[in-house]
Amino acid sequence: MDIPNLVVEILHQGTQKDLEKFFEVAWRIWYNRNWVLYEANGTSKTHIWGAAIRMIEDFKEANGLKIKHMGDKKDHWEPPPVGFYTINVDGAIPLANGHSGIGVVVRDSDSRFVVAMSLPLQGRYSIEETKAAAVEQGCVLAKKLGLERVIIESDSLLTVQAVEANDVRGVVGHFVKGIVQSLCNFQE
Repeated sequence: MDIPNLVVEILHQGTQKDLEKFFEVAWRIWYNRNWVLYEANGTSKTHIWGAAIRMIEDFKEANGLKIKHMGDKKDHWEPPPVGFYTINVDGAIPLANGHSGIGVVVRDSDSRFVVAMSLPLQGRYSIEETKAAAVEQGCVLAKKLGLERVIIESDSLLTVQAVEANDVRGVVGHFVKGIVQSLCNFQE
């Protein structure tokens, strides 16, 4: 059976959710196939299924909150309250071959630069995984510096929501678990 006929069959006998799952799982299988062919490694079918389901949930959740959060976006950086440090994190992935990387910048309540760190990751990860790794490494750096009152800033809504909900499912679950454990080291 070819893809168009399979899609029609799913529409007739299933639901829109079944169709969403079909396309996301198909994309994940194709993505994993490319990793096996070009990077000589892949993931298990259980991981593919879990990542596909989580991606659908994340997509729906992010789109449901998109308009609400766009109004909250600041035009410029603001220092944290007195006695706090801002840990600003981000991640980047290469367009072609190469490794993903993360960056962390720490500033105090007087807007003074404290320290920065950039770190290449051992491999090429999805943007979700890279940004979650950045948050985790920001927590690790803050702990090493002995900072107790921190505000962690990330542009990854999905990572922030997963941490707030202690949601350790999906592709970033192991990072979220590490982040949540790290947060115990801080006062606020």
